[in-house]
Amino acid sequence: MKEKIENKYLKVEINMHGGCLASIYDKTNNEELLYQVDSRAWKGQDICIFPFIARLKNKTYTYEGNEYHLENHGLCRYNDFIVLEKKEESITIEYHYDENSLKQYPFKFRFIVTYSLKEKELFVTYLVKNIDNKTMYFGLGAHPALKIDYIEEEDHLNTDGNYIIFDEERDFSFYRLTDDGSFVISKEELGFYQAFETSKKLIKEFKTLILDAKGIKNVTLHRKNGRDLIYHYHTDIDYIAIWSFPDYGDYICIEPWNSLPDFLDNDLDISKKKSLVHLQANSDFTLSYSLEIK
Repeated sequence: MKEKIENKYLKVEINMHGGCLASIYDKTNNEELLYQVDSRAWKGQDICIFPFIARLKNKTYTYEGNEYHLENHGLCRYNDFIVLEKKEESITIEYHYDENSLKQYPFKFRFIVTYSLKEKELFVTYLVKNIDNKTMYFGLGAHPALKIDYIEEEDHLNTDGNYIIFDEERDFSFYRLTDDGSFVISKEELGFYQAFETSKKLIKEFKTLILDAKGIKNVTLHRKNGRDLIYHYHTDIDYIAIWSFPDYGDYICIEPWNSLPDFLDNDLDISKKKSLVHLQANSDFTLSYSLEIK
């Protein structure tokens, strides 16, 4: 089931299974901005990532001596959301703990997402509420796949000529992944960059390019057609992940994260895992971004 919000400039569809974006349609230019599934590439379009980023080693972790198992990117993507409030230009939806989630993730939570429109800008806010009586440990991130221009060649799409541009040149660090792109091996220096070309070569080299992102407030996706899409981060984010399918898929994911995938030398105990958010009982945590269409 999908829900829709709309204004003069944009029409947005939300997939209630997973609570994620299904369409961002630019009415001014008659253009779909969100990747639409290609069977040769990614089967998704966006993910509300919670309570873990990417993969857990062996899909397993422990808490207070008990063993738990979670699939890739956690819980939200596999469950249905409910509508809390709906207006023409905004919608607030929720997924919360239940008996099934407690078997996989032993914390009581509410995960609330608000999508709203203001002129040519889409605002997205993830609100995590710890309604338990103990500290909750989690990862949080967004995963929207934005369409980019391409040339179809014999065995792949050539996506050269689109650029991810930061507000200034930065001395970036990145997190090197295992050869299959599943787990973090180390943190390394990348060097000074202000822009990255969204080439498939970049994806093949890094699998996912995970950058330290503290202090970054704006990132521009400059598309080959000359029209820009600008991310504005309204809360602090710790990392930005750049990912696409290595051969096909006319999209690039520029993902704001507040934690990292599991490390190859991980500790199974969730309370000792690197980079997770530690949220005290009866507290909230927010990740908020917007996408401005130029």
